[in-house]
Amino acid sequence: MSFNTNGDKLVLSGWGSYLGIFNFNRCLGTLSSQMLVEPHAPPGGPFKYYHGEIVPVVNRLYAISNQQQYNIWSKLYQFDLTAANIPASRVLVDSLPLMQVPPVWN
Repeated sequence: MSFNTNGDKLVLSGWGSYLGIFNFNRCLGTLSSQMLVEPHAPPGGPFKYYHGEIVPVVNRLYAISNQQQYNIWSKLYQFDLTAANIPASRVLVDSLPLMQVPPVWN
């Protein structure tokens, strides 16, 4: 979960590919107006484990999707928060292979 710099938007990401943006009232501590960017994946996956940050000046959401359970790539996506259909505005910015870290034996 992360806030934009104005503190009025909250990005919430979680298990099962969920990625949503909420309006946040700092005085009341309440959330409203969910914008669903990526819904929960159906049972059985595939899951994309997101972490997102809002860039307020250009109204963009950047989200990293680590899909190590299904492949060895980490993907950086950009979403246009001014688009009529935010999920459809997703653009793959870059993808990088995840490093396989060997276990540490003590």
